Amino acid sequence: MLAGDANIRLERAIDPHAAGFCDLITSYGFAQRVHDITHAAGGTLHIICTHNDLLPLTVDVNDTGLSDYRLLRWQSSLLRPPPVYVTVTRRLWTSFDNSIFQANLLASNEAVR
Repeated sequence: MLAGDANIRLERAIDPHAAGFCDLITSYGFAQRVHDITHAAGGTLHIICTHNDLLPLTVDVNDTGLSDYRLLRWQSSLLRPPPVYVTVTRRLWTSFDNSIFQANLLASNEAVR
């Protein structure tokens, strides 16, 4: 999910900045979900982009009267993937004895001959 203030007039399809932004998010498999005016002076300046394989969001655009920007509200059902646990067996470095290790290496080298 990508959300924020893009400061690009996305409602202007022929604007090169808007077209470039839309091409960029489309190339990553995202879709812009805000289709209403988000600024008091007009224009869709805010974005909420989700991946195409997610269900489309319903975005409410509300004028709170506190700012020239509109308040965007939406709900999503993003699920975290289950954690992946890995079991690792290793030797403790605090119990490592260099002289024993070297002796074992020499013994293994002699066994190979």
